[in-house]
Parts: sequence; structure tokens; C-alpha cells
Amino acid sequence: MKKIEGIKLKKLQTMIIFVLVLINGFVFYTLMNKVYLRLDFTDGKKYSISKPTIDLIQKLENKLIINYYYEKRTQGVPGIAQVIQYIDDTLQEYENNSKGMIEYKLNELSFENPNDRQKIDEIEKLGIKTVSLSQNDGAEAKNTLGFSGLVIDYKGKATTMGTLFTDAKFEYDLDIELSQLMGSENNEKIGILVSSNTRTLEKDYRHLYQFVTAEYKDAEIISDAAQIPQDVTTLIIVGGEALTEYQTYKIDQFVMSGGNILAVLNGVVLNFNSQYGGPQAYPSQNPMIRLLADYGITVNADLVGDNLSFNPVAQRGQLFVEKLRYPLWVKIATENLNKESVIVEDFSTINLFWPSSITIADRAKENTKILFTTTKEAWSMKSDYKVDLDSYKYPTQEGKEQFVLGVSYDGAVSSSFADKPVPKNEGDASKETPFISNGKSKIVVIANEDFLSADFVNREDELLLALNAIDWLTKDGSLISIRNKGKFSRPLNKVLNKTMFNAYKNIIIGFTTYGIPVLFIIIGIFVSVIRRKKYKLIENRFSNPEVLEKDGGK
Repeated sequence: MKKIEGIKLKKLQTMIIFVLVLINGFVFYTLMNKVYLRLDFTDGKKYSISKPTIDLIQKLENKLIINYYYEKRTQGVPGIAQVIQYIDDTLQEYENNSKGMIEYKLNELSFENPNDRQKIDEIEKLGIKTVSLSQNDGAEAKNTLGFSGLVIDYKGKATTMGTLFTDAKFEYDLDIELSQLMGSENNEKIGILVSSNTRTLEKDYRHLYQFVTAEYKDAEIISDAAQIPQDVTTLIIVGGEALTEYQTYKIDQFVMSGGNILAVLNGVVLNFNSQYGGPQAYPSQNPMIRLLADYGITVNADLVGDNLSFNPVAQRGQLFVEKLRYPLWVKIATENLNKESVIVEDFSTINLFWPSSITIADRAKENTKILFTTTKEAWSMKSDYKVDLDSYKYPTQEGKEQFVLGVSYDGAVSSSFADKPVPKNEGDASKETPFISNGKSKIVVIANEDFLSADFVNREDELLLALNAIDWLTKDGSLISIRNKGKFSRPLNKVLNKTMFNAYKNIIIGFTTYGIPVLFIIIGIFVSVIRRKKYKLIENRFSNPEVLEKDGGK
């Protein structure tokens, strides 16, 4: 009888364990619907929003409403279906991480549906732009009208992202829009100044101008450094050799007033249109070099070559293209990029052409961060500069040094004109402002102009370096990593059958959401039934006297 009571006790324990398993499963399922968790193994975690984004949306004080609209036929355009899927997936991430502060809705509209016409007219008035998209069905190419864009509402204010046909920089651009709506984004004004005796912004640095004006809504060309508008907070200076003493003074006072600068300049001037039988090179007399040296950052009058990491020069022959050794076209290796700087941490390489080295004064080292250097097999020419190809056909230059080619500075600065007479005003002396002797500024210096030149910019990486530097000077540096996410875009294969794709998608979502919990419950019930039958047989066995007598009472 004791054995029978023991069996009954075990049955009770089994039932209790089974009930506890069901309760734990229910609690776990409830928590998983309350606590959002996602694993993303894609390159650059493309399908997960970044921590700066999560921090931003958790600052929301009111409900933010995001409506994503797209035209149904745009999904048939190569590549657009993946973009729509990515945007939808990313916006769901925003909603799930917002703790209920973001309400997101996906809206599929069609020009062919009369019931959608009124809504399409409304969103077009808000700024959603209809564009012509090329669609190739194999036999023939045709154009179709489509749209893809967001309307965002917050505290009675609305903004529109009117043309979204690429996944690149989507999270970055959306964060900028949200920051502006929330009032946490400063309206920084960018000034672009090209000061050169031979180059112009419109011709030689047109790609820089196009990228900056596309990225920053408030960018302005500065034609006279003596008249920097008061609302400009960051100044991009390319070159500087044509600056007058007074213009240099005004740049100094801009820095003393808290203005930030990106200085891109050469330590050696190259002249390939020389009348003396070949290219000429001579030390630059750029006033910006003297100004930066007074701040503790000196761009040296040398040309740096790297024997280990450089880009060859392609020269076309009669039958084939020959790649010639040319160490003056320095290729910054991955291991020589400062991964602790948000400006360059996501780069794999940077190409520079005839760069100069940078020396950091002891007084400035505490506030200066090195961005990138050469390898340890580099060398420099400080005089008798040779830039012709024949001089570098063979590795005759011994490289045993490592040179700094780019730096960032964040800290206090003293005026370059503190112990000098103030230059005479070249314009209206009545508009002169009081002299400022000390200030605080952020400065980025890259000792090479040519990497931004239209002659050499053949990849977006070089321009992205400039944009990253501007972001660091003007915005929260954490946003730079979000901008770079678009650069590592890996689009999925085109969805050939959208209906089948959605069916598979719903099956997977349904199975992972409901199927797995139900499967565990079924397994639990099955195990319980098996055990119940087993214990029933055991109970019958021990409750039958004949069986006990035959087994000897065991």
C-alpha cells in the first residue's frame, strides 16, 4: 500500500510540474511580447536600429505618428521591393523600441484604385513626390509612376521625407528629421571656402559642393573670408593660399568665437602645367598653415611617400594598361586608421595624393586625436621635391618612419594674433568687431587637398570622410556611425513573386509567434498522457493480489 501511495504522490508531483511548466511558458510568452529583443547577424547590423537612435526616440515626450506611403506598382521595379521591405522593417523597429511613444502605419496605395486618389492628392500636397521609375520586363523597358515616402507628425508639427527609393542612410536621415521635430537638432550653418590661386569650387571641388549641399539644408559658399556670416557655425576651408592677412585674421576670430573648421590643405604646392620641362613642386606659403601652427597643429612643407601602402598609377600603353609604382599616392591601411575616432572608425582605407605630414605641438597633444597615419615604412621629402613617375620606378627611397596625415582637435585655443598687430580692415572699418584673444573650438586638419579634387574623387569614401568630419564638428558624433550603415548596404535578391513571398513571410511569423508555444503545450500533454498510462498500469499491477503473490510480494 505504501508503494501505491508513493505512486499517487509522484503522479501529483508530475501534475504540479506540468502545471508549473504551462505557467512558466505563459509568463515567458507574455514577457516576450512586452520586452522587445532582436538578434541581427547582418553585416553592420543593418536591420537593427542603432543605440543613438534608441536613445533619441526614448526622449519623446508625446506620441509620434509615422505614416509610410508607397505606390503598389513600385514593388515591381527592380530593387524597390527590397527598399520598401527594409524601410517597413526598420520603422517597426522604431515602434517596438519606443515604449509606446511611436505609432507606425504602412499604407499601400494605387493610382489604379479610385478610392486612393483623394489620399494620394493629400500626401502629394504634403511633399510625397511622384517620380517616373524604369521597369524592365525582359522583352521591353517601360516607365511607371510611383512614390515612396514618410509623413511624420509630432506635437502638431509635421515633416515629410518625400522620396525614399534607397536604403542608404535611411536611419541617419530619419534621425535628423526626428531631432529637428523634437527640437534637439541644432540648425548648424555650413560655410564652404575655397581659397586657391589655380582652383575653384565650381570646377575642381564641385563634388564636395554637391555632397555638402545635398546633406546639409543650410550650406553657403563663402567667397570672401573677411565676410563670414554670423550664423555660420562650421567653416570648410580648402586650400588657403590666396588668403590675405586680414582674411586670415577674420578666420582666427571666427575660431575664437566658437566656430569650428575643417581645414584641407597641402604643405607643398604642385604645378603640373610648368613651362620648365616637367612638374614643379615648392613649399606652400599658405597663411592657414601659419594659423594652424599657432594653434599647435603644423602642416609641414614636405611630401610623404609610403613604400608599403600606395596606389599605383595606371598608364596606357600601345597594347595594355601598365600600373606604375608611385608611393606618393598614399593608401591609408586599415590598421593605420584610428578606430577610436568616429570620423574614421568605419573606413577600410583612405586614398591621399601627394600628402604632407602633420606635427602636433606638445601643448596641443592633450586635445588632439590622430585620425590616420602612414605605415612604418614611409619617408618624406623636405626639399628638392621629385613628383615624376620615373623617380619611383624602383624602391630606392628607404622608408623607416611613420607620419601623421590627419588629426582632430577639441579644446581651448589662443588667437594667432594675440601678440601681433591686428591687420587693417580691408572693407568697412565701422563694422569691425572687438578682438577676441581666447576661445574653444573643434578643428579637423587633413594635410592633402587633392583627395577632394574632381580629378581624383572616384569613390564616395573620400567625400564621406569630409562629411564625417563635418558631422563631428556640427552634430552628435554618434550619428556618424548611423550614416555609415547605408555604406555597407547588401540588398537582398529581388522578390519575384510578391504574393508567395508574403505567404511564406506570414507562415514564418505565425509559426514563430503561435506555433512554437502550441507545440510545447502539445508535447507536454502527450508526455502527461504517456506517464498517466504508465502509472495506471503500475497501479493496477500493485493493486492485484494475484500478481503480488506471483511476484513474491515484491
